[in-house]
Amino acid sequence: MKIRILVIILSLNFFQSIAQHEDCESRFEILKQKHDSLQGRITSHYEIELKLLNDQNKTIETDLPKLNKEIEKLNNVQKQLIKELETCKETSKELEKSKLHYENEKLTKQRDTLQQKINILSNQIKNQNKALVNYSKLDSLNKINSAEKLNFYLNNNFDFLLNNCTIISITNDEKFTSQSALAKQKTTDLKVVIESLDLLKEKYNAQKIQTAIANLKVIHHESELLKKHISALNQYEFYQDELKTVINSIISIDAENELNQSEMERKRKQNQISYLLFNYYSEYTNLAKYPYLLGIFQEISTKKKKDVNAPLDYLLNKL
Repeated sequence: MKIRILVIILSLNFFQSIAQHEDCESRFEILKQKHDSLQGRITSHYEIELKLLNDQNKTIETDLPKLNKEIEKLNNVQKQLIKELETCKETSKELEKSKLHYENEKLTKQRDTLQQKINILSNQIKNQNKALVNYSKLDSLNKINSAEKLNFYLNNNFDFLLNNCTIISITNDEKFTSQSALAKQKTTDLKVVIESLDLLKEKYNAQKIQTAIANLKVIHHESELLKKHISALNQYEFYQDELKTVINSIISIDAENELNQSEMERKRKQNQISYLLFNYYSEYTNLAKYPYLLGIFQEISTKKKKDVNAPLDYLLNKL
């Protein structure tokens, strides 16, 4: 009898152990499934973050060459002005030799004023360099999350954003700013301003300019840069018309001095043209804001420096 009881007890223990083992296996399988699910979520989140970082890096790589080109353009303008200064100095010496004192005095004043313009241009280049440094600092934004991206637009004023954002960066950030009506409006307004400035890189188009000005005037952010951009668009036609006047004046000088020019006459003609160009650049100090007009101005200066009789009629068709 005791043996039977012992056998029964052992049997019960055996089956209980089997049940416990099966229960452990079941729990282990559940834990394994949870582990696999969590691992998948972690991997997916990491891949998303990695893609965002790659997108931001591409944005920086795309925008930096554009800024470098702008700085290079300003450097070229500075070099051109320095060359013009040297030309004025040489011309001044020639005028002294030929006793043209009156024109010599004017050229001396031109030289001094030109130096001031060079200093102004140097400051513009420094400001461009500062803008490039500020833009480079934005590389750190590659590591911020969506909340910090949103705060970047909410916490910075409109002028700072204009100086540090591009159409590409704004477009990439719109997925973050859509969470806030204010941030979304800021990005929309930023794109309107930046795109309007591209009109200054094209031939003057009255309809496009007026439309752009109307769009800018409905933007209600406190911004000194916005006011300056509107002013630049308003003055585009005036700057263009005055440049046309300079070209027509040079064409008239060319017509009066076409044949049988002596060396002295060529020098005199060169002085007259330099004087016209100098006066235009001195009076319209914001010419650098108008890349299209600045390009034509530089083309005139370059052509007339190489050949004082080079025709300029074709440039009127560009304006």
